[in-house]
Amino acid sequence: MKSSISLIGGLLLASSLLGCQCTGTTVKLHEKEIQGFNTKTFINQSENVEVTIATDGKSTIVAVPKTATSRPNQMGDDEYKCLKACKDIADLEKRLNCILLCPVSKQYQIFIF
Repeated sequence: MKSSISLIGGLLLASSLLGCQCTGTTVKLHEKEIQGFNTKTFINQSENVEVTIATDGKSTIVAVPKTATSRPNQMGDDEYKCLKACKDIADLEKRLNCILLCPVSKQYQIFIF
């Protein structure tokens, strides 16, 4: 239940960022495929990452920066590789421990659904 709420929150944040375009606020969408994930990264007018949503069709990863993360410092191949290793772990405690061992967890709050 909590993970569904987090996913909905991430998707609402992303959709509200796109909605800001009509109010004069510029939000960029950066899409790419990396480690088998189709990713969408939302960049604000200060060139900081607001949220990244990645999906491989079975799982979805929502990553929200803990502090301002500049666009050049967004998640890369190594970060996705580590998270990819965690995404299919069925045991929640083991999956969370796996995510926490990924270096990206120091900069992002990570939710895997």
